[in-house]
Amino acid sequence: MDKSGYAMDTMGPYEGYGGPLDGIPKAERRGDQDEIDLAAFGKRSQLKRKFGFISMVGLTCTLMATWEGLFSVFAFGFTNGGPAGLVYSFIICWIGTLGLFSSQAEMAVPLAGGQYSMVSEYSPKGASNFLSYITGKSSWLTYLGWQAATASGTYLGRTQIQGLIILINPKVLIPLVYIAPHGSAQDVFTRLVNGGKWSSQGLSFFVGFVTGVYSFLGADSACHMAEEIQDASTVVPRTMVATTLLNGVLGFAALIAILFCAGDIEAAEKSATGYPFMEIFYQATKSAGGATAMSCVILLMGYLATIGLIATASRMTWAFARDNGLPGSRWLAKVEPRSALPLYSIGITVIISLLLALINIGSTTTFNAIISLSVASVLASYVIPISLMLRKRFLKEPIRFGPWRLGRWGALANVVGLVYAIIGFFFSFWPGESKVTAKSMNWACLVWGFAMLFCSFWYLIRARKYYHGPVNEI
Repeated sequence: MDKSGYAMDTMGPYEGYGGPLDGIPKAERRGDQDEIDLAAFGKRSQLKRKFGFISMVGLTCTLMATWEGLFSVFAFGFTNGGPAGLVYSFIICWIGTLGLFSSQAEMAVPLAGGQYSMVSEYSPKGASNFLSYITGKSSWLTYLGWQAATASGTYLGRTQIQGLIILINPKVLIPLVYIAPHGSAQDVFTRLVNGGKWSSQGLSFFVGFVTGVYSFLGADSACHMAEEIQDASTVVPRTMVATTLLNGVLGFAALIAILFCAGDIEAAEKSATGYPFMEIFYQATKSAGGATAMSCVILLMGYLATIGLIATASRMTWAFARDNGLPGSRWLAKVEPRSALPLYSIGITVIISLLLALINIGSTTTFNAIISLSVASVLASYVIPISLMLRKRFLKEPIRFGPWRLGRWGALANVVGLVYAIIGFFFSFWPGESKVTAKSMNWACLVWGFAMLFCSFWYLIRARKYYHGPVNEI
């Protein structure tokens, strides 16, 4: 029991210190539970709640697209780590992601702001505004991550179409596992590759580790859609954990299948398409048409994932604009009354993604650096709230939990998720090969570092005067 009379383990979901509903008996509160939960954080409902658990799991599974995304970035892990590296890094990433999203599920606030709202809730008072500002767009990390992820989805789709043209040009859908020649278990589970010519196989493994990390990003989209979900305080955490479990099973099955059917690994690595999985499909079917049909399934899932990415990034934009965190906040925070959708935020998200995609016309290297931000920025936005949660546990400060509780396993989940996110963040800045040129350099570290320095500087000279954390609308 702390000074305010609230016990860490008995405090109800979204009740307690500082909320506008403190002191009001539950029987006297008006409105449904979603309205009550929003009011506890000083917000009023503006969007239509049209998602339930099943529909939200469908959206987040499609957006996370683990097995489809794994194929799209397959080349990086195939070159650094090889078949065995892909298998074991996938397992580690799956466990680490479960730690991440289980931790976020405990503190999932029913607000579209997601991580920056969590940071505002769990930060020490003196640091709350600055840390929440850093974590979103001008709370930059989450915003940069989702905008870059949206652009990366469209980029991967376009380049896959180019790869298909190359595949078809020199000259149906049949199950890969049924017709392809199968490799041995030794090839899949023991063969390591150091194609980047790093100083050790272990270092090469961690460079390729990012393949698994990228494939597991996205379950927190449920947080950003929270204000359009019925019974959000319960559905959001369940969705994040269920999506991670389901996509992990699908992703692992797809990975094992394609590795056993890989055929000529060197030919796959050097495929003119730029995507090893297309060469593997071609070797399996002995048909450009068959390989194209199979690849089109991956392409279609990427298209569907991009729709979810736009929905998530636009809600993040709207949420932060609502709290005066972005230029043009009054405009971006508007909700169109007939559809109850943040149309301006949706529009600006699409425009930003298109502009980012145009960078690729002038420089693929620059655009690849922006894609890397979808890993680095999103992981960084996970690290801050989980670190703050661990701090509260260590200091035995009162914690306002959501309905999802891990009990005594909470601290372990926090540590596992935090260690995983830090490792993934660190290696997301590494290039694919040891001999670095201006073209092969991963410039994401420069882009990310500049964005963080700029936003910190902007906060000190300007933003701290108008940004004061989440706005109380009640």
